[in-house]
Amino acid sequence: DKKHSAVVEKDFEINIAPDSGFQYSIDDIEYTPNRIAFEITANQNCLVIVGDQFYKPWDVTVDGNSKTLIRANGIFRSVAVKEGTHTIIMKYNSSLQIIALILSILGIVALIIIFIVEKRIIKNRRDHNRD
Repeated sequence: DKKHSAVVEKDFEINIAPDSGFQYSIDDIEYTPNRIAFEITANQNCLVIVGDQFYKPWDVTVDGNSKTLIRANGIFRSVAVKEGTHTIIMKYNSSLQIIALILSILGIVALIIIFIVEKRIIKNRRDHNRD
């Protein structure tokens, strides 16, 4: 049954084998570009698949504990959870963006310094040639 199956790239930390009596509910959904949070209640261990693109800078926690983000069906983010009620939070880890921003700023500063130094060198040559 395609509705209850997924292709994943790694093994789970828990055993998942939903049977025909599998039931779940999702509540308190918060969705922003950099954060997804919701509460899931399931009567069996399950793989929770979020219909957004898998991208490694995303981090996932279940009940505040860091978990492994799993690629499901080749493109989606997912996490394995045990039966019961859990709070799942997926956050985009922007540390790579911060590093890129810092490097960009340093590059711009370096170009400004090179420009100023080059201007002074040219001015000094002109002043020296006048003498």
